[in-house]
Amino acid sequence: MNWQPFENWWAAQGLTIRRALAALLALVCAGCAFLFLSCDLQTEHSAALDRTGFTMGKPDAWLVWRKTVRHSPENAGFTREHGLRVFTLSFGAGALAYGCAVMLVRIARLRRRA
Repeated sequence: MNWQPFENWWAAQGLTIRRALAALLALVCAGCAFLFLSCDLQTEHSAALDRTGFTMGKPDAWLVWRKTVRHSPENAGFTREHGLRVFTLSFGAGALAYGCAVMLVRIARLRRRA
């Protein structure tokens, strides 16, 4: 990717604007990474069945794994459900976090050059 237009625009901004934008990018990156990496583990145990579930991503999970084990003699066995869904808000938040992280790394490189 050609970063020269961004580098020129960044250099033209004042120090206060650059610091504020870098802080805003860091906040967006942290918030989106939190949404992307939030996970939930649910377990339910009874004499008839055991359920275990793991989801990753908030508000809607992009990674889902569930397992149900039935213990009753006439209906013993287990089922599994798993899936990866990329068209969710949490997966989009992860993509946005990645983009912000790339920009923050580029900004850090520009600071080292100056």
